[in-house]
Amino acid sequence: MGLGGFHMHPRSGLYTPYLSDEFMALIRVCQEIAEKEGMLAWLYDEDRWPSGFAGGLVTKNPVYRQKSLVFTEQKMEALPKEEAIQKGKTYLFACYDIVLNDKGEMISCKIIDENDVAMGKKRYAYIMATQPSPRYNFQTHVDTLSKEAMDAFIDITYETYKKHVGNKFGTTHPAIFTDEPLFRPFVCLPTPFSSQTAYAPWTTDLPETYKAATGYTLKDILPQLYYNIPGTPFSRPRYLFHDHVCERFNLAFMDNCYQWCENNNLPLTGHMMDEFSLGSQTRSIGETMRAY
Repeated sequence: MGLGGFHMHPRSGLYTPYLSDEFMALIRVCQEIAEKEGMLAWLYDEDRWPSGFAGGLVTKNPVYRQKSLVFTEQKMEALPKEEAIQKGKTYLFACYDIVLNDKGEMISCKIIDENDVAMGKKRYAYIMATQPSPRYNFQTHVDTLSKEAMDAFIDITYETYKKHVGNKFGTTHPAIFTDEPLFRPFVCLPTPFSSQTAYAPWTTDLPETYKAATGYTLKDILPQLYYNIPGTPFSRPRYLFHDHVCERFNLAFMDNCYQWCENNNLPLTGHMMDEFSLGSQTRSIGETMRAY
């Protein structure tokens, strides 16, 4: 039957600096061999995966690093908000006094000062930027909810391919593969009485865009991401949070990459992270089919 082509997929152990002139010269060698053998050389948009951080070239800027909402009973070291954003560190978003009934439903919640004594369960909501690790070339994964960060990814990755091999877009290079993009996965509490830390995806302007899209003030309803309210079958603010984060992700990443590819005669292909169930999709990408 034979093989019709191959994906040029950088893997762990890559010695050649990613997207450097030397790297792109090797891509052109693959292009030449593919044409000689009558094969297709499919492009790949990341150093390993998941797509978006450009092998750490995007997240050298701390502002573009992946962000998490950390919902915890433990007080953490934190910087003032603007300083933390610029340095890729942690800041306090809010602190809550939460009272649960014997079913674990939230019957009372108020915002308190971080140094106040709570009448019920005290939880802090911190915004934390992911810290550098070897997995990401001593950088971090990227804020895939931020269009500005994804614009940087496109400029660094897609524009570099266009500069070096753009004359063969749609022919020898039939498409570019994006691999398992995701946002910071949502992690709920195992039970409402748990003292474990919970997490949610975040981007700097999420409170403003969530308010504009839903009418809810995120700081006021944030504990409903993790606790149910008596007499209600589900939390509408929680549902709208998942929906809004999914929309932010698709506008920043998928729609953004697609539009660039559409404008440059390069079909976009690939697959999403955690596609295998509705629960896994909600946790990592919102929903699969909105991306497709």
